[in-house]
Amino acid sequence: MSAVIAVNWVPYKDQKRRDQQREAMASLDMPGLVKVVCILEHDFIDHEDALHEDRPGDFPKMSRLLTRDAVDEIGGDRHLPFLKEMMDAAYDTAQTAVEVDHVPKWVGLLNSDIIVTLKGVDKLEELAREDIEVAVVHRRSLRTGQDFMGGVDGFFIRTTSWPLFRQPFPDFVLGEPGWGEGVRDWFQGRTKVSRICDGAFLHRDHPRNWDFSKTPATLHNQGLYQSVQKELKNGNL
Repeated sequence: MSAVIAVNWVPYKDQKRRDQQREAMASLDMPGLVKVVCILEHDFIDHEDALHEDRPGDFPKMSRLLTRDAVDEIGGDRHLPFLKEMMDAAYDTAQTAVEVDHVPKWVGLLNSDIIVTLKGVDKLEELAREDIEVAVVHRRSLRTGQDFMGGVDGFFIRTTSWPLFRQPFPDFVLGEPGWGEGVRDWFQGRTKVSRICDGAFLHRDHPRNWDFSKTPATLHNQGLYQSVQKELKNGNL
């Protein structure tokens, strides 16, 4: 097995976005991958009908109910997951996988609208044979055919390495600006990082959901990102 991948199910109201998320989550059902569908308690309670309609995974076997919520811990009105809890879900699943004869090489997370291709699985297998500890994902637009190198849509870390990085890992939330670049730079200050692009992970373009105003979650991620940059500048990473 190549990887256990955590994705956060989002109760989109827009049907097009729901269809895109369904397509992306279905792409994870391929040999070499195990998906863990992370669901916020708020979304499970308030959007249970939509959850069962979407059927994002073999619920509850391959799902994880998240207990941390940005609304409770940071404030604001956007219910968002924390990356660390999603990574814990992937790691716990990797340790208890019973349908494989070895522990998955990678644990990671992706935005829920990222389509995984066979090329992506092959790339993870290739990197597992190299001296690489972390890989970050850059999506390719299905509309333009161009890779989006300015942002990060997910990352993978060797399964055996997550416990070593977990405690100091910055407590970013998913779904607001700054987490992808912050995670990438944080890892680059500590270990060897590879970038995966070239159409290994695909994306259907849509209007952005990120709020660049000064919401609590945005300020939270921006503060963490700035701390990472300061540590890099001072040579503390």
